Amino acid sequence: MIAQADVPANTPDLAGDPANSLGYEATRDEKASNPVLMPVPPYRKQLPQSSPSGQSGGNGPFPNRLHSTVNSLEENRKIVTIILRYLDNRKVHKYSHSRKDLLTILRVCRTWSEWAAEILWYTPNLPSSATLQKIIRTLECPNPTFTYSKFIRQLNLTIPGPAVEDSMLITLSRCELLERLVLDGCKQLTSAALEATLSSWPNLITIDLTDVFEVTNKAIISLAETSKKLEGVDLSRCRFLGDPVLIALAKNCPDLRRFKIGGSDLVTDIGVSAVVNGCPLLLKLDVRGCSNITDTAIREMWTHSPYMQELHLEFCDALTDLAFPSKVEIAKPGDPRDQKDDNAEGLVVNTDPPQLVSEAKELANVEPQESLLSLPGLTSVELCTLVVHQFSKNLQSLSLSSCTRITDLAIEGIVTCAPGLRELRLRKCSLLTDRSVETICKLGHSLHYLDLAHVNQITNEAVKKLAQSCTGLKDVDFTCCDKLTDESVVELSKLPKLRRIVLVRVSKITDVAIYALAARAAFLQNVHLSYCEQITLQAVHLLLDKARKLKHLTLTGIRVFMDPELQRFCSEPPKDYNSRAAFCVYSGHGITQLRNHLDSTSIEMFDEQRFLDAIGDAPPAVGNFGSDADSRWYEFED
Repeated sequence: MIAQADVPANTPDLAGDPANSLGYEATRDEKASNPVLMPVPPYRKQLPQSSPSGQSGGNGPFPNRLHSTVNSLEENRKIVTIILRYLDNRKVHKYSHSRKDLLTILRVCRTWSEWAAEILWYTPNLPSSATLQKIIRTLECPNPTFTYSKFIRQLNLTIPGPAVEDSMLITLSRCELLERLVLDGCKQLTSAALEATLSSWPNLITIDLTDVFEVTNKAIISLAETSKKLEGVDLSRCRFLGDPVLIALAKNCPDLRRFKIGGSDLVTDIGVSAVVNGCPLLLKLDVRGCSNITDTAIREMWTHSPYMQELHLEFCDALTDLAFPSKVEIAKPGDPRDQKDDNAEGLVVNTDPPQLVSEAKELANVEPQESLLSLPGLTSVELCTLVVHQFSKNLQSLSLSSCTRITDLAIEGIVTCAPGLRELRLRKCSLLTDRSVETICKLGHSLHYLDLAHVNQITNEAVKKLAQSCTGLKDVDFTCCDKLTDESVVELSKLPKLRRIVLVRVSKITDVAIYALAARAAFLQNVHLSYCEQITLQAVHLLLDKARKLKHLTLTGIRVFMDPELQRFCSEPPKDYNSRAAFCVYSGHGITQLRNHLDSTSIEMFDEQRFLDAIGDAPPAVGNFGSDADSRWYEFED
């Protein structure tokens, strides 16, 4: 942002020109009284003046031919633009002074000033509502130095969002070349203002309307009809939107790649099917909390979105196993079931148990392809499975949290058809068993994140197999998996890339589990042990000593950590948190303070024999324990 404070003290007052300040626009009288708005820098005063013909006078330092090239405006623009964009890109580096460099360039000449202003206004920095108001005043100025509204291409109103009013949005609608707009949290905007302005940006590529509660179907439909280049749309928690919006986007925005409309009960299978069929380039679909979505729409996604990378279906509790691919085998040539019927080409034979076969038949009976079930030799049919195999190459993240009706059969089909999954969230899928965990083991090294919180039927045996098979795991969550014991944690501690582990309310774990984590804690950053009441202070002290990269540690509900001496270093509990007395979370500097406090306090030493039994033949982690040679095990990075 250009600010008056950035103007050097030794330069004359430029009368508030927007090329130098966002505060206000200079009036005509001010400009008339100060004809030298762009002072000549000292280094330019030493150069010889060019003659009207563009030739250098006397024995100047530049040859005539060079002057004719330098005076070419187009060549100047190309060269200067490259330099200015380089200066602007330097802002990503810490402590960069690139903005001050651009402010200096503003004063070279009017042409350079325009080029620099265009870059500075490309993505205005909006750290506060006051800055936004200054920009609004500049845009409303009747005679601006430059056409600033045409410079703005990206606007992020997240920080000043609560203060954004209808009049501000109407003024911003003048930015006709706008490409990216974030209105996250602009809760004061009314439906009338949104309907009047969202159709003002034909070049819009992405828009974020998260928590803009008053947005209506009419506003988004007009947006879709105007901004046909849209690639990203976020309508999360816009509760008044329904199927007409999805149908309009599918009809007008074929390049749509990322779409979020979570939390709307008005979205049904009709709208989701329209988006899936009308936007073949879809990469991300988020319909979490849309409780009226059923198996039919998700089946459409599996067969019509070959490029899908990220799929969020949390809290879609109407989904069953039939929404996902079944574990299938392709009928091979010569197989008696492989009929050479033209209508049957590309189908596969389902090898699932009879119960699922009958359910698949029941679902097929309500679909247009009912006649396919009459094909000879087929017990059940999964349509377009070959497309699913193409889809599997791209799907990396799948979230099914709180889809309480899915079973092990769904997980088997998903893993078979999407072997490249990196993130899998199955929180509160309470019907899953060890069979699902053993199926997940087939993902191998590619799996990085796994959430099995509240899947309380899984046992130590399955988790041990998981740790041995999926060695690329970095983040695991076993909250409330109360059948797990120290055996599981010892095996999980051997994961070479483990960064985060959640064991909240896994009540059977003891100090042995903590010793195992401490022994291999070189890269651990987040550990959640709340309500694991068998853990002692000595074990946590050892973990702190070894895990030097630890950034977050939760010990809520553990009696020994309710001591006021230890709670001095805790973070503040959330305002709406009920058990404030039991709250015990250490983050950032609080972890360092807790470690130093325990180091300076004489506490009983940990049980070294139990520690050695826990780590087995593994090398100790970097820390005060062990020799310098032991630390070489963990000198490598991920």
